[in-house]
Amino acid sequence: MQNVQYPPERTGALPARIPAAGLGTSQRWRAFALLVVAYFITIVDFTIVNVALPTIGRRLHFPESDLQWVVTAYGLPFAGFLLLGGRAADLLGRRRLLMAGLVVFTCASLGGGLATSDT
Repeated sequence: MQNVQYPPERTGALPARIPAAGLGTSQRWRAFALLVVAYFITIVDFTIVNVALPTIGRRLHFPESDLQWVVTAYGLPFAGFLLLGGRAADLLGRRRLLMAGLVVFTCASLGGGLATSDT
């Protein structure tokens, strides 16, 4: 019978806290606050679109059967850009891409809010 040796057990304890990529405590809280605000803006924007559907249909003369496309046309590009943005953030930098995404999202929301026709 062969004598099998197992690797020695790890006796060192894991560190109590793993430092976050060189960020101080105040910087982490500011980054967290920015993420909370960005998430809040996203949720509020989706809620506004859903609440405004009857008004959108009335003012822009949408048939009721086409109102579902407003939400779909809003959600699909958002989801697609979210996937694309994850990879782009790895390549271009997270902070830069987050700021660019917030600007594009704000401009697109403003454009949708100022629309005067169904196109």
